Amino acid sequence: MAPWCWPTRAEGVDKDQFYKRIPGYSGVVIVAGPVLAWLALVVLGWL
Repeated sequence: MAPWCWPTRAEGVDKDQFYKRIPGYSGVVIVAGPVLAWLALVVLGWL
């Protein structure tokens, strides 16, 4: 069986709290990704 299909065993994790945090983390990635790309390409002159 491949590792990507192993069952997960998250003990001690509050499911509701975990799923409520996912939109926040997604928002950080959506905002930080383009900002970091702009910094790398434009400000540092890699473009």
